[in-house]
Amino acid sequence: VDQASTAQCSAIGADLRKGDCMTRLADLLQSPQPSVHRSAILLIGNLCTPSVDPLGSDLTKQTLRPSGCFAALLPYLWSSSPATLLYALGAVQNTCAADVEFIRLMQAQGAIGRLEEISVSADPRVASSRAEQLAQGCLANLSFVVQQVRQGGGVPGGGQQGSLGAEADQAFGQAEEQVEGLTNFLEGCKLQQLQSQAEEWCGEQGFDSLADVAEVEMEAEFVAALGDLKPGKRQLVLKRLVGLRSSAPMSSQQLL
Repeated sequence: VDQASTAQCSAIGADLRKGDCMTRLADLLQSPQPSVHRSAILLIGNLCTPSVDPLGSDLTKQTLRPSGCFAALLPYLWSSSPATLLYALGAVQNTCAADVEFIRLMQAQGAIGRLEEISVSADPRVASSRAEQLAQGCLANLSFVVQQVRQGGGVPGGGQQGSLGAEADQAFGQAEEQVEGLTNFLEGCKLQQLQSQAEEWCGEQGFDSLADVAEVEMEAEFVAALGDLKPGKRQLVLKRLVGLRSSAPMSSQQLL
């Protein structure tokens, strides 16, 4: 997939949605062979983002729950392999906002707490700023879904619509309690952690340092200046330096 054109990726996604291919992909996710389950994770992560498959990514996301792919993906958030963990985080980031039922599933499996743990490097086995960023992206997407459903809106990207129902609403409320601290997590991150991604942009915008950017905070000119930034970096700067909540789900680029 990482070598294919956009048209080819769309064709691959369409083929996967035929017959029982997604169910078989869920089986591959449970393979003990790293080369097999990593390939399955990468397929899901890439084909569920519009930057790879702009025509069918939403349709592919709709197959994740009935096929069992999303449920089979979550255990890899505890993988001891740094590469597998990154693949899983990217795939979860690209898919977790597609269906409110995914929130219940993540709550039941402890995945939300695991993402919080990774997002602040509380797990000594996770020594990767990329893992932290992906985990924060997952939490931002979950927070966005919580806000949308609580406000009576639908889930973006073709996800389940409407009210949750009494039982689902209770479970969703518990999940909301876990993700409501997202802003504090992000605001509490040290400015230096963003340096590698934001320093160049700061210079282009006329800021001498990241500290100067932080001092600007909510001023209109800073928010306006963010308009020229790529969406992913803009959201990261906003969340890490200003503490704004995302206004839409983030989507990672191809993982390879």
